[in-house]
Amino acid sequence: MINLVKNAIEAVEGIERPALTLGVAKDSEGVVVIQVADNGAGVPEDLQEQIFMPFFTTKNEGTGIGLSLCRQIVQLHKGSLSVVSAAGAGAVFLIRL
Repeated sequence: MINLVKNAIEAVEGIERPALTLGVAKDSEGVVVIQVADNGAGVPEDLQEQIFMPFFTTKNEGTGIGLSLCRQIVQLHKGSLSVVSAAGAGAVFLIRL
């Protein structure tokens, strides 16, 4: 969670009206869904799976470990981590447990 929130904060830097939301709910199947959303630049569709690969980064000073590690931790808990985004429209990271 710390890494997802940190990434969201970085994504809204320089935005006139930055917004970051966190949510927790159960879906219709009883699965817990944790959501971290921002109104930053978003993740282009062609990068949405690459961002979870070890050592892949779009940041100048990033190592590319954060999202890969997040996904591995969630998977070890029998869950999934995904992103829903469109370039220029922010990003929503979803943890399903």
